[in-house]
Amino acid sequence: MTRVTYYPGCSLESTAREYKQSMVETFRLLDIGLVELEDWNCCGATSAHSLDGDLALGLPARNLALASATTDLMVVPCAACYSRQKTAEVLLDENPALKLELERNLGRSFEHPVSVKNILDFFLGHLELIRSRVQRPLSELKVVCYYGCLLTRPPKITGETSYEDPQGMDEIVQALGAIPLPWSYKTECCGGSHSIARADLVHVLVSKILAMAREAGAQAIVTACPLCQMNLDTRQRGAERVSGEEFNIPAIYITELMSLALGSPKTGEFFKGHFVSPGKILDSSTTV
Repeated sequence: MTRVTYYPGCSLESTAREYKQSMVETFRLLDIGLVELEDWNCCGATSAHSLDGDLALGLPARNLALASATTDLMVVPCAACYSRQKTAEVLLDENPALKLELERNLGRSFEHPVSVKNILDFFLGHLELIRSRVQRPLSELKVVCYYGCLLTRPPKITGETSYEDPQGMDEIVQALGAIPLPWSYKTECCGGSHSIARADLVHVLVSKILAMAREAGAQAIVTACPLCQMNLDTRQRGAERVSGEEFNIPAIYITELMSLALGSPKTGEFFKGHFVSPGKILDSSTTV
């Protein structure tokens, strides 16, 4: 069995538990073993990089040092965590002197380079496997893929060439049999962590995203970011008050969609954690 090291991050242990649960189930159905990075620490998202540059680099760098002891690849499902870990990877690769300084400060060595991949890039490397394991093709389901700010940008860090119109999640959705609709809000900001202090701003941003998703004809929004999913799901009622429109559009994780298409009996349990239930739409949009 193929095994891969992954970094869960704080959200997957708390507000995004259904993301972790559906990810673990999806990897099980693909016969890919998951190894959680031992003794991992918070990567610093979302506040450290705006408050303390040393801490913003030191936190993800420690995770990379831990990973380098056992692997050369680390998969990061959370978009914010991916951004911080990938930034650290690039900065350390470009600056050997900085790497040496961090080794002294951390008391740990970077035994070899570790490539950080977001979960979409990892799945893209296994598209044929995914297609071969589909048990319930999502042949009638129309969705929009929402990447948010951090999966593709900044391109000098992510290496993404189509950072305004990425296609990776769309390809995965197609492999599941669903229909990824074209739309112009793939990478628009949902407000991120401003949801805590400035919910009013988030309501406005989310209302625009939901309105564009509905205009595109989507039955659901698919994402790979805990902050994006939380805002699009939990702030939907506030967005409706701002816009004066009713949306009721489920925001689901890509791994939830995958677990459904791969035939998992557990998918319904994941959906119970959503404010806007995706159950009826997805059940009626699958074929056995």
